[in-house]
Amino acid sequence: MSTPEHEPDVVAAAFEQVAAWLDDFVDVLDDGMQEIRRLVTAVVEDWPDARGREWCSQAEFIQREFGRQMDLGLELSRAAGRTAAEISASAAAEPTETQPGQAPDGIRLGGTEGSRVGGWSGMRIATLPDPDVPVR
Repeated sequence: MSTPEHEPDVVAAAFEQVAAWLDDFVDVLDDGMQEIRRLVTAVVEDWPDARGREWCSQAEFIQREFGRQMDLGLELSRAAGRTAAEISASAAAEPTETQPGQAPDGIRLGGTEGSRVGGWSGMRIATLPDPDVPVR
C-alpha cells in the first residue's frame, strides 16, 4: 500500500505545480528581457559613444542568457506537464484490485511466498541411468 504522498494523483499534481512555477519563471524572464530592451534603446539614444556601445553589448549578453534560460524553462515546463499527464493516464489505466481467489491480469512475478506444485516432497537429485539399461 502506498502512502498518500506517493499516490499517483498527488504526484501528478506536484508535477503540474512545477510546470506552473516554470511557466511563471519564464514570464518573469520575459518581463526582464523587455526591460533590458527598453534600457538598451535608451542607452543607444543617450550614449552614442564607445562606453554606451560597451554597455549595450553587455546588456545583449544578458538578453541572450535570459533567452537561453527561457528556452530551458519552457522545455522543463513541457516535460513536467507531459510527466503529469503520463502519471494521470497510467493511474487511470491501472487495474482495480482483484477479488480474493481471482488471479490478476498480466505477468505474475515471483514473490517470497512458497507453494507446492506437485504431490511429492523432498529434494530430487538428477541421476544418469545405469549403463546396462538401454536408453529409450
